Amino acid sequence: IMSGLSSFLTFIALPYLPKVGWAIYPGRISTYFIDPLVFGCVCLLIGSISLMYVDSTKKIFVNSFLFIGGLLGIYISIKSNSRTGWFGMPFVLFLWYFNFLVVKLSTGKALLYSLLMTTITVLVLIGHFDNVKERVGTTFEQIKILKFNEQNPLTGVSERIAFVNIGLYLFKLSPLAGW
Repeated sequence: IMSGLSSFLTFIALPYLPKVGWAIYPGRISTYFIDPLVFGCVCLLIGSISLMYVDSTKKIFVNSFLFIGGLLGIYISIKSNSRTGWFGMPFVLFLWYFNFLVVKLSTGKALLYSLLMTTITVLVLIGHFDNVKERVGTTFEQIKILKFNEQNPLTGVSERIAFVNIGLYLFKLSPLAGW
């Protein structure tokens, strides 16, 4: 219940927080003291946790509260315009749908319907929110221009791939002791 409450309180408090620091970026929701990347990721995480706690054995009020809190967390993450964590959302949705469907259907049908419903949900989100469409499009454009074994322009995708490569390199140097 705390995850749903966190989403509600964040949604209610945001308009009253000062618009300074990180919160001055136009079109991005954040707070003065939290970077929009971290803010969006944490809101998405809290929303996902709320959705995962929805369970048919709980009372309807608790499930409704958790479900709405989950949707609010996802909405706030989308409005933060920070795509950090968005790649994991289809997997969370798939597991969420599967969790409900596997009780009533066979495993194969639950997998198929979960995949179909996840695809529809993602397409609706991309179609409904312009910033999601723009950010996903930007991601694919940045992936298309990547060149391996050459220097890439600094983009969000190329930087993240560089960080993974650095991490793998350091892991290879000292896999047990670490850095």
